[in-house]
Parts: sequence; C-alpha cells; structure tokens
Amino acid sequence: MLTGVAITVLVINAIAVSLKFIQSMLIANLAQYLELDIILEFWIKFFER
Repeated sequence: MLTGVAITVLVINAIAVSLKFIQSMLIANLAQYLELDIILEFWIKFFER
C-alpha cells in the first residue's frame, strides 16, 4: 500500500514537472514570437517613410 502511494506521488510529481517545462517552453516561444512581431512592425514603419 505504501509503495503504491509512493509510486503515485512520484508519477504526479513527474507529470507536474513535465507540465511546468511545457509551460515555460510555450511562454518562451510566445515571447520570441511577440519580440519578432514588434521588430518587424518597427522595421516596416521605419522604411515606410
């Protein structure tokens, strides 16, 4: 019984760590996309003159 609880806790912990990693990767990807969008917008406005 105690072994089953320990395995369950380890599995839940592994899932939580995996989800945090995926979340951080998505946030980094979104930040990179937004940064690129801002740079492109500035570039277009700069050369529209």
